[in-house]
Amino acid sequence: MGGSTGQRGGVEAFCNRAQKALALYGPHEVHHQNADTAFLSIGKLPGLVKGMANLARKRSETDCLWLQYSNLPDLFYLPWAKLLGFRTVVTPHLGANWKSQSNPRLRTLSNRLLRMADRIALLSPTQKNELSLPDNVPQTSLRTFLAGNALAAKAPSEPAPTDLLRLTHVSRLSEGKGTFHFVEVCRLLKQRDIKFSATIVGSADNATLQQLTDAIAAAGLSDRIALLGSLNEEQYTDVLRNSDAVVHLSTVDSFPLIVLEAIACAAFPICIDLAGATSMINTYAGHLVPQQNCAALTADYLATKPLNELRSEAETAGERVRADYGWATCVSALDRTLQDTVETPAAERAAA
Repeated sequence: MGGSTGQRGGVEAFCNRAQKALALYGPHEVHHQNADTAFLSIGKLPGLVKGMANLARKRSETDCLWLQYSNLPDLFYLPWAKLLGFRTVVTPHLGANWKSQSNPRLRTLSNRLLRMADRIALLSPTQKNELSLPDNVPQTSLRTFLAGNALAAKAPSEPAPTDLLRLTHVSRLSEGKGTFHFVEVCRLLKQRDIKFSATIVGSADNATLQQLTDAIAAAGLSDRIALLGSLNEEQYTDVLRNSDAVVHLSTVDSFPLIVLEAIACAAFPICIDLAGATSMINTYAGHLVPQQNCAALTADYLATKPLNELRSEAETAGERVRADYGWATCVSALDRTLQDTVETPAAERAAA
């Protein structure tokens, strides 16, 4: 259970890939249900109630409920699931900067609701230090599901130019995701007469899109930055394969999948030094900058890093990411977690 109807974010993609992977590897019968908790308001409460009713109807045919926690209302399903007798695994898709963790009251509420889970399955070891997790609930580690096309060892569709730095930014476009920092990086590179091309992939509301278009025009970059909008998986992984660097100066992403997908496609990531991104880059490849002056420091790095080194480091690391995050490997870790949860219900855990 996870994600919301009409949204095309990271959690929705994760659920889709996990369902496909579980069906491919091992004897799993998987049903996905949207939580429909994104931007929850009084007007959207009927969707939450409907979700709870649908969950109740699934009880007799379900061995384990795997709940994706991306915003606090996702956890409202936990008391209901416990009442219905579900054995429940919760996977958080958030970090220290999310409101449910940065706000002390919401952080306490999150912790109390999580106590009703049978197991917490983390996507990154850094989440242990970032999140308020209850001591009485066992924790395990999973590997995230990357785009299937990113895991395929495909060659770029275009030959790499010898003297042109190809930059890409992929996100749900916003200030917090680093979209406007990317524009500033491009402006600074243009000032230094660095030859580059730039691509922005992702969707945004009308106001943000207008603000972004204005910022690009004001920087004199309308002919240098291509706005491609929202792309499907095959299209955006093709963009990654034809990129030299992916600039993701997000201040909110704890565990940005785009970093791993970029490396898998042999693109070099540059990120702000948040916990999850730091772990990924230290393990594989990339460059970290502090949040203060992040755009200027990124431009400095790109202006001085030899292009052949950038490409070589990303290509070598890409092989490791594709091996470590193959779907069969990810399903194996997930299967152990689900089996342990089914075999050790909450009553036995509490008694222990």
